[in-house]
Amino acid sequence: MRHIKKWLNAGVLEDGTRYVSEQGVPQGGSISPLLANIYLHYVFDLWAKLREIKEELRRRLHWPIPVAGKWLRTVILGHFRYYGVPGNSRKLASFRYHITCLWLKSLRRRSQRYRTDWERMNRLAARWLPLPRICHAYPDLPGDPRQEPSALAAHAGICAGGAG
Repeated sequence: MRHIKKWLNAGVLEDGTRYVSEQGVPQGGSISPLLANIYLHYVFDLWAKLREIKEELRRRLHWPIPVAGKWLRTVILGHFRYYGVPGNSRKLASFRYHITCLWLKSLRRRSQRYRTDWERMNRLAARWLPLPRICHAYPDLPGDPRQEPSALAAHAGICAGGAG
């Protein structure tokens, strides 16, 4: 990620003059297809995973809420342990939100009389679905102030319940 940020901030050199881009990448730049592939790889992986979870929730439609909650907790913790790198907390929160939405839809399919509302769903999510956690520390970079003993920023927490 650090190299990509440097590349994006490098600007363009035309006729010996350097132009700094305010946003995006230069049209036709060699980084454009690379960034598109990185983004699409992540998005397609996420969509595929959400589709799998949706299908599994459909199969587990009539399981008791605590059993489904425990299963979803393990799914989310596994996702956080794999993707829980510094700078990815918004994506982790988004994943948890999408799981919450899928679980709500699944619960609403269980009965025609009683509709689960967001108030109840938020209580269930707070009970069963863990909040996003960064499970991996920053990489050891020379001169990185986050790795210095006198740095004010705290290190990323290690996930509970197993090796991070």
